[in-house]
Amino acid sequence: MTQSASAAETTQSLSGEPGGRAAQVNERWRIPLLAGLVSAALGLAVLAAGWSAGSLGVVTGLLFIVRGAALALNPAYAAKGSGEHVLAGVTGALAGLVLFAWPGPTGHVLVLFAGVWLVVSGGFQVVASAARRRQLPCWRLTLALGVIELLLGLWAMRTPSATSVSTGAVLGIWAVMTGILLSVLAFEIRPPAQH
Repeated sequence: MTQSASAAETTQSLSGEPGGRAAQVNERWRIPLLAGLVSAALGLAVLAAGWSAGSLGVVTGLLFIVRGAALALNPAYAAKGSGEHVLAGVTGALAGLVLFAWPGPTGHVLVLFAGVWLVVSGGFQVVASAARRRQLPCWRLTLALGVIELLLGLWAMRTPSATSVSTGAVLGIWAVMTGILLSVLAFEIRPPAQH
């Protein structure tokens, strides 16, 4: 009798797990909101000031770390994902750490590094969003994020002779646009208010 009671409890806990996971995902809607606000604020700061290549490298590293963490913890992917968003987010954060730890690369290296990462990150977002459009609640927003990153990355890689001003403009535009889209995504996945 205790074995059947134990089996019944196990079955009940397993059947209750998806509901518990959905609740955890709904509670994490603040992650893309915070990442979006930080990204937009840093993007506006980059657009407002003329930055040296070293300073721009530090800010870009910080942006990559924030966006990598947001991607790894993004509840839009976590509900129906198999973990590749975590790998992509950790890779982005590591790329940010490299830029943060090595802030003095020339503008050419920074543009190339940022361009390659934006293409990789944007490509991931596009493929993941399109492949999971039936499971992701807001796949159009994540697809838009990917397209923006992909296009800006391609532009940055095509113009490796860009100055720190044009690099800053590309990175600032990327940070502001993706920050706004992440903030919108956060409100789209936010659970309805309970009365």
